Amino acid sequence: MPSHEVFPRVQGLKEFCNARKNFNVPVWGARYFGGRPNLNPPSWLHAYNSSDIPMAFGTADLLGSNTPAEAEMSRYMQSAWTAFANDPEHGLGWLTYNPPANTLVKLGFGKNTQALLGLGNEFDGLC
Repeated sequence: MPSHEVFPRVQGLKEFCNARKNFNVPVWGARYFGGRPNLNPPSWLHAYNSSDIPMAFGTADLLGSNTPAEAEMSRYMQSAWTAFANDPEHGLGWLTYNPPANTLVKLGFGKNTQALLGLGNEFDGLC
């Protein structure tokens, strides 16, 4: 099993977003924080690559019962994915990625079930 020391450093949001931004491609930065008891086998793992998928597809409860907050977060994520699919540039109403501004969308942050905004470069130090 991978070490919990490696996971915080295996990220590329900064490079991913800046590369697209440099070519004038609209880009939005998002980070999923949803460490959910029914989705995280080792408790130290928290959110990991693709752990948002069961929430976005409404299937997290297949692995264990959702809490009311998990169910609400799942509904929010489903509506966000639908809005983006219907209108990628304007459907979400989110600001495009800008590192020094509050444009990073934080999903599942703390006990929040809606998106919160943070500095686009808030987590760059971990990369």
